[in-house]
Amino acid sequence: DITRVNEYHDGVFRNVYISTSWLLMAASYHVHNGSLQIYKNIGQSRCAQSILVDTSLLKNLK
Repeated sequence: DITRVNEYHDGVFRNVYISTSWLLMAASYHVHNGSLQIYKNIGQSRCAQSILVDTSLLKNLK
C-alpha cells in the first residue's frame, strides 16, 4: 500500500506518497538533510527508532 503524508520543509507542507509499511507505528517525521525522517514507537518509548528516506526517491506531489 501507498500512504500520503505531509512533508514539512522550509515552512511548506507538501504531499508525499510512501510505502505504508514504512509508516507502520510511525510517531512523527520531518525532513532532515534532504531526507524524510520517520520516527517509530517501540513499546512505551517514543522516537526510539527513526528511518531516513531520501526524498529524491519519493514522488513529491505538490
